[in-house]
This record gives sequence, structure tokens and C-alpha cells, in this order.
Amino acid sequence: MRPLVERFINLFDPKQKQEYVDVVWDILQKSYQKVGGIHGSGFNSKEDMINSMPFWKIAKKNGRVVAVALYKDKGGRKRVASGTDGTADGLNQLELIGREDLNQERAYAEVSSAALKFLLKRWKGSDITKYMILPQDAEKILGAELEYPVSDQDPEVVAHPQLKKYFYSREIGGKPHTKLMIGKPGQKIT
Repeated sequence: MRPLVERFINLFDPKQKQEYVDVVWDILQKSYQKVGGIHGSGFNSKEDMINSMPFWKIAKKNGRVVAVALYKDKGGRKRVASGTDGTADGLNQLELIGREDLNQERAYAEVSSAALKFLLKRWKGSDITKYMILPQDAEKILGAELEYPVSDQDPEVVAHPQLKKYFYSREIGGKPHTKLMIGKPGQKIT
């Protein structure tokens, strides 16, 4: 029997990213397809992604890229996109990336929609709210005006009423998005 080989690769150099750009791009496009595509700056093209995202974390299993997380330096290490190849291995590795970001207090993220459902499902039975950041604090971190409280009829609040006090709305790519912030801001990308 062949041994299982898994590892994480941290990419900072554009030349290193070039080796993985096609697979990372494809994973992100597929991962965000159900929510209307990936929004925000840095994802207009593969080249834009290489130049705009200073840190990429890639999970490989038996030579295959199964999960990715991309980070910007905005108020610290901010995970701005993540995805999997859709396999159980990919989902497990993405969960591990997220858990380590939270437990090690090394990054923060804004989450909603499928990413929030994934997080809550994988952390079921744990107090995930201890990592959540209130909107007034998120506003300071982002340096942007946020709309809060969010309406009780907002789809995110309807799906997760217990988290209502953490939700806010902000414009991304010219459209309003309901989000919540989780993690530890202020940590530098190193």
C-alpha cells in the first residue's frame, strides 16, 4: 500500500504562484460559482490574482491540490478567498486551514453564505462565537462604513438568527453583501 502524502505549501513569490495559478483559479471559480462568482478586487484575472494576493496557502494530498486559501494584508492577514476541489480530502484540509487560523490567532476573514454554512457545520458543538467580531469593531478594522444591524428578513439572519448581532452589510464589487467577521486582525503576513 502506498503511504498517504499530505502537506501545506505557503506561497509568497509570484514565480512560485505561477506554478499553481491554473489549479488555484479553477478551484476558486468552481467554489464561488453557486454564489454568483468571486467578487472583490484581485480576481479579475489569473495575473491579477498573482499580483494582488500576497499569500497563498495550498493543501496537497497525494500530489493533488485539494484546498486553497488566499490572503491579503488588510488590517493584518485577511483570508479573502478559499475553496476546495469538492472532495472529502479538500473539505477536511480547508477546515484545518480555518481552524488553525482561528486557534493560532493568525488571520481573520469575512464570511457569509456557503463559507459560513461550512464553518458552522464543521464547528458544530463548539463555541465559534468566541472568535466573532462585532460590526462596530469590524468597521474600525476595515476602515469602511458598514450597515448594521441587519434586517431580520436578511437571508443570512433568517438562516442563522443566533448570529444576528454579528452581521453587517457592505458593498463589494458594487453590490451589497451581508457578512460577519471572524478571527484575529492585526497579524502580519510573514
